[in-house]
Amino acid sequence: MIFNSQVRTQNSGNFFSSNFAVKIKKFLNSPYYMALVSIIISLFWSLNIGFVSIGFLAFFFILTLIFCHEDPKPVLLPIISITLMFNDLLIQGFMFVLICVAFVIVSLIIYVVYKIKTEREHIKKGKLFWPYVLVLIANALAGIIGHFESRVFFITLFLGLLLYFLYWFVLNFIKDYKDYFCKALIFLSIIVAIEVFVAYIKAEDILLTFQKKWVRIGTGEINGPALFIVSGVISCFYLATQSKIKTKRILYVVLALFLDLVLLITLSRISLAIGAIATIIYLIVLFKQSNNKKPILIVSGCILAVVLVVCILFFERLTNIFSFYLKNMFGANGRIELWNWYLDLFKPFPIFGIGFITRDPSVTLGMGNGTYDQIMAHNTILHYLICTGIVGLILNIPFYIQKYKIVCKKFNKYKLFILINIICIEIASLVDIAGHANLFNMIILYLFIAFAEKDTESIINSSDTGECTQIKLEEKESS
Repeated sequence: MIFNSQVRTQNSGNFFSSNFAVKIKKFLNSPYYMALVSIIISLFWSLNIGFVSIGFLAFFFILTLIFCHEDPKPVLLPIISITLMFNDLLIQGFMFVLICVAFVIVSLIIYVVYKIKTEREHIKKGKLFWPYVLVLIANALAGIIGHFESRVFFITLFLGLLLYFLYWFVLNFIKDYKDYFCKALIFLSIIVAIEVFVAYIKAEDILLTFQKKWVRIGTGEINGPALFIVSGVISCFYLATQSKIKTKRILYVVLALFLDLVLLITLSRISLAIGAIATIIYLIVLFKQSNNKKPILIVSGCILAVVLVVCILFFERLTNIFSFYLKNMFGANGRIELWNWYLDLFKPFPIFGIGFITRDPSVTLGMGNGTYDQIMAHNTILHYLICTGIVGLILNIPFYIQKYKIVCKKFNKYKLFILINIICIEIASLVDIAGHANLFNMIILYLFIAFAEKDTESIINSSDTGECTQIKLEEKESS
C-alpha cells in the first residue's frame, strides 16, 4: 500500500512537471490568457449570446485549479468580470449556465478540501472574520419586524457567505498577486471599454444615446462598470510607477489615458471626477520620478492634440451635449426624492430597518404595488440605516474600522494603491450603489482587503526571516 501510494505521488509529480503541464500553467499565468478571456467575453456579449462565454471560462477555471493548484490566481479575471458576460439579468441559456456553474462548484469544493487536508496548519480565517460575523448578523436581522421575507433572508445570507468565501480563498490560496491583479483589473477595464464602444455602434442614434446616457454594459447601467475603468486607470499608473523599463512605463501611461477617454464617453460623473483626480496626481508623481521627462511630455502632447482635433471637428455637437450635462452635472438626478422616499419607509421600523427589498411603489422606478424592488439607496450610510436599522448600522461599524486597519497596517506603496481604490469605491458609494448594493463592485472591494492583509503578512514574515538570519550570523560570529 505504501509503495502504491509512493508510485501515485511520483506519477502525479511527473505529470505536473511535464512539458504539457508546464506550458498550460505558463499560458494561464500570462497576459495572453487574460487577452483571450477578454476577447471571449467581449465577442459573445457583442453577439448577444454572452452566456456562451460562461462555458469557456468554466473550462479555464477548472483548468486553473488543476494545473495552477499551488497558486490559482488565473481564476481572478473570470470572477471579477462575470457581470460583463451577460446581456441581461434574465439569463439566456439558463440550463447551460447552471451546468457550467455546477461543474465549477464541484471542482472548487474538491480543490478546497484537498488544500485544507494538505495545508491545514496554514489555513486562517482572516482578520475580517469576526467583524464580518457582525455584518451577517445585521443582515439576518434586517427587516425582521414587519418586513421579514424568508427568501430574501436566505439570498442575503448566501451572498454574504459568498463574499467572505472569496476573501478567505484569496487570503489562503493566492500567492503571487500584486502585478497579476493589477493586470487583471486593466483587462477588466478593457472589456468594459470594448462593450461601451459596441453599445454605441449598435445604437440607432449615437449622439442621442450619448446625450441621454442610454448605454447598458453587461447586465446593468454604466455607473458600476465605469468604476472598473477607474480601477484599471489606477492599476496602469501603479504599474507605471513600479516599472523600471521606460517602454513599459510609457505603455501603461498611454493605456491609462486611453481609459480616461473611455470614462469621458461613459459620462458617469462620479467615476469621471475620481478618474481625473487620480490621473492628475499620478502624472505629477511620474513626472517627478522620471529622469527623462521628454517622453512624458511628448505622449501627453500627442493625446492633447488628438483631443483638440476631435473637439474642432465635432465642436458644435459636442458643445450642445456638454452644455446639457453642465446644467445637470451637479444635480441630484432624483436622489433627493429617492432618499426622502426611503426615509419615509424607514421611519416606522427604525430598530431593524425595512430589509433589503420593498413592495411599495417607487417614486423613481414607477413600479406598481406588490412588485419586488431591491433597496438601492445610493448612499452607503443611508442604505445600511434603511435596510438594517440603527442596530445594523452599529453592527457594521467594526467591519469598517477593521477594513481600514488591515489596509493601513505596514503601509507601503502597494497599500497606497489599494487604499486609493477602496476610497474611490467608498466615494462613489455616497451617491451610487457601488459599495453596498452592487455585488460585483463589492467583490473587488473584498479582494483588495484580502490582498492588503496578505501584503502585511508577507512584510512581517520577511522581517522575521531577516531577524532570524541576523541572529544566526551573530551567533556564528560569537562562536
